[in-house]
Amino acid sequence: MKSVMYLNNKQQIIELILNTGYFIPLGYLYRIRAGKLEVAVITMITILWTETLQYVFYLGIFDIWDIISNFIGCVIGYQFYRIIKRQMA
Repeated sequence: MKSVMYLNNKQQIIELILNTGYFIPLGYLYRIRAGKLEVAVITMITILWTETLQYVFYLGIFDIWDIISNFIGCVIGYQFYRIIKRQMA
């Protein structure tokens, strides 16, 4: 039930949007140099490393919602690359 109540105030919605937005360029850049599976693996390693550093240095919390929204941001960036490449061809 807690996961359904996650987006219950304005601050949490803003954090979700920002967490997604921060990783859009990363997904785009990873796609330039790597294939689909490599992008997924590198993305998860990067996100887990970022979340772990936040936890260790008390800069934030290790939150599953951050991991999900960061991964979605990378997927959006990956799709932007595919769209732009298709338009330029």
